Amino acid sequence: MKTQLFLLLFSLFLLGCTKDNYLPSIDKKKIALVFNHKAISNEEILLKDITNTLFNSRFNVNHEPSIYKNTWVYELESRIQWPDKIEVTIQEHKPLAKIKDKGFLTQSGHIISPEKTGINLDLIILEANQQDLLKLFNDSRLLQHQLNRFNEYLVNVKTQQGYAEASTQSGLKIVFDQKDFREQLKRLEDFISFELLSGSLHNIRTIDMRYKNGVAIAFGNKEKV
Repeated sequence: MKTQLFLLLFSLFLLGCTKDNYLPSIDKKKIALVFNHKAISNEEILLKDITNTLFNSRFNVNHEPSIYKNTWVYELESRIQWPDKIEVTIQEHKPLAKIKDKGFLTQSGHIISPEKTGINLDLIILEANQQDLLKLFNDSRLLQHQLNRFNEYLVNVKTQQGYAEASTQSGLKIVFDQKDFREQLKRLEDFISFELLSGSLHNIRTIDMRYKNGVAIAFGNKEKV
């Protein structure tokens, strides 16, 4: 984040944007936000934080501006459009997953907690220690690839004592060890391939992948998540 702050400070320095010279003549209502994608940040909060950062903040390289804490902003670049406008080009974090009660996991591996998002994000929910989040997310992607074969979709994956449990929209529970996950996944793939034409996959309530020679299956009614 300090690198991003330096880039912001450097761009403002080049433009001569300080309280003592040009910036006060800029119309605060004429700040144009530019995205190369659909904005995730809440634009009202974003505009407030950008205005505060450009006009009011006393910059300190050891103090991270609120814009990097309250929004999805990863990097921004400001440019003056003569005579009284500012164009701010914004790059945002790409969300991978929600972290229960803690915010979001981003593509860069950061964990952020924006005040509000501007769009609805349909993301898987992870529950794990911070050091386990990326592995748990990667495991969930591989697991989802197999579940796509019979139209099951993960909504939640959490770690327990020594194992992980995944839940789908329909209520299917899948239990696995994070150690040797690839071997377990191969056994699940073989099982799905064998049962794919039987029509019984949608009647499964629980799949336990922790067995060395196969998977344990429980049939019955599922509790939808």
